[in-house]
Amino acid sequence: MQQKHSIFLNLQHVYVLIVCNTFLARTTMKFAIYVILNTGSKDPLTCEQFEQIVNDFGYETLDTFDEYTNLGETLTGSRKIVSDDFRFEFFEWTSSSSAREIYGSMYNKIIGKRSQHDAEYSAYYNNYRQYGLRSNGKFYLIIYVENTNVYAECSEEYMNDIFNILDAMNYDQKNEKE
Repeated sequence: MQQKHSIFLNLQHVYVLIVCNTFLARTTMKFAIYVILNTGSKDPLTCEQFEQIVNDFGYETLDTFDEYTNLGETLTGSRKIVSDDFRFEFFEWTSSSSAREIYGSMYNKIIGKRSQHDAEYSAYYNNYRQYGLRSNGKFYLIIYVENTNVYAECSEEYMNDIFNILDAMNYDQKNEKE
């Protein structure tokens, strides 16, 4: 049995090319796996920058830091948008490890809301991860960018409002900083 593997790496983007040739007696099996990983990054916002962006959309924000002090000493600030139509919260931490940990906790709570006919998606690269779930007429979204988190929840009719805010924050799943 002979196996051949080759890998090509580029610093701007990681392109992994794995080519395997397996020769088994009289049968030749050849296959290739191509994986393209985006290694760009996003700039995390501060609570003040988040507040300015959502104010430009005409929304008010509330400082929710005291409400979430039980999450630990690494929380440096949190805000939520005042809206009857949706829930949108922003968290800022002292470290990216805290943001990743909270993202994991949020993810575990959201996946418990899955049902049989759901739509879910995820996007991730470098300092960014996003997970969205549409289930039973509701939409749930979690994001981390470096040392920040976003939690959003709404009925499906308000999803575009959420996406418009994320786009203005540059927290949408498009990677524009490569």
